Amino acid sequence: MSLCNESSLNFDKAKSKFTRNGLPTEAALKVLVEKIGAYDSNFKRVDAKADPEQYNNHLLKSFEVRATLEFSRDRKSMSVIAHDKSQKKNLMFIKGAPDYIINGCDEVLTPSGVKPIKNKK
Repeated sequence: MSLCNESSLNFDKAKSKFTRNGLPTEAALKVLVEKIGAYDSNFKRVDAKADPEQYNNHLLKSFEVRATLEFSRDRKSMSVIAHDKSQKKNLMFIKGAPDYIINGCDEVLTPSGVKPIKNKK
């Protein structure tokens, strides 16, 4: 969500509230990343008011964005190609309309592993 996102979260000290720059849905995705919590056990959270995007920023350190395909009404999605520094390979992150995303996939990651998608329309 962090790589495929052009919004930003801020804390307005004067009003003592969190604010966003960018589209509401984009900002909501960044908030979701912060609220879900860290899957990286080495990550140590500090005061959210000091850095509302601390986990998003932590995730970004592991990747180098190589290319962005902006949102298109025809494709119904936005895509980012990023280089994973630890695995030394490129990955594509896509967000968009579920029907578009599912139609472009052959497999899905489930709690029990990768499974083929059956009965796509």
